[in-house]
Amino acid sequence: MRDMLGINVEQQTYLSRYFLSEHLVPAERGRLCIVSSIVAYSLGSANSLYFSAKSYLSQFGRSLAHECRTLGCGVLTIQPGAMADTNFSSAGDCENSAIFKVVEGITISPLSRDRHIEG
Repeated sequence: MRDMLGINVEQQTYLSRYFLSEHLVPAERGRLCIVSSIVAYSLGSANSLYFSAKSYLSQFGRSLAHECRTLGCGVLTIQPGAMADTNFSSAGDCENSAIFKVVEGITISPLSRDRHIEG
């Protein structure tokens, strides 16, 4: 539990504070990138701590983006879905879950468009 919260909450919070206060805000430019997950909006049995930590990161990123909107820098929160080519699915014993199935024919719109970026 301590490792999960340390990596997903505590360390990302400390690193965000450091890079914003020491680099991005003084320079009035640049973007901080926070990596969350699509599971931030899900409920999952036996994974509630992980899902909650990712929910924290998503909301933290949104809040920081709002705070930075007038400071010349921004915050981008990335929320990827399941990655089938990692050990995550086997470690979680969910290789056959529908979330790890590849969906073909779907084009994801570029993140460079302003409507996708807050802050």
